[in-house]
Amino acid sequence: MSEWDKLADFDLGRIANALEELVSLAHSLLRRPATGGKIFQGEKQMAITGTKIGGTSVFQVVWNGGMTPGAAVNWSSSDPGLTLTPLASDPTGNTVTAVDAVADTLTSYTLTVAGTASDGTAVTATATVPLLTTPATGGNINQLS
Repeated sequence: MSEWDKLADFDLGRIANALEELVSLAHSLLRRPATGGKIFQGEKQMAITGTKIGGTSVFQVVWNGGMTPGAAVNWSSSDPGLTLTPLASDPTGNTVTAVDAVADTLTSYTLTVAGTASDGTAVTATATVPLLTTPATGGNINQLS
């Protein structure tokens, strides 16, 4: 066996060991219970930009650890004019549609989601969402005199 062959075998062994360590680390992180989460707007983890008054937004929570499989996730809002509906395509309940009332007079609302971590403890995530005025699309001319 040449020196090059020995070196290649040594490097492949190091790579295999490093991959095993990464897999072990990933497994341990997945087993770690969640202690909280972060709420994003949209299903692609975008920063929260807001909900138009009378409009609809989609929000998703990403927990920072393991959650209890099958345990309910509960969403709530500080705005009584907001209706929250879990997204049917997400069986975990981690994604919700928020529909705002047309006559909403608030400037923002607090969105909260609560769930159960894999160790049985309660965890929450909270975000403040601005309510955005709908831009004008036209107008009326009134005769004043």
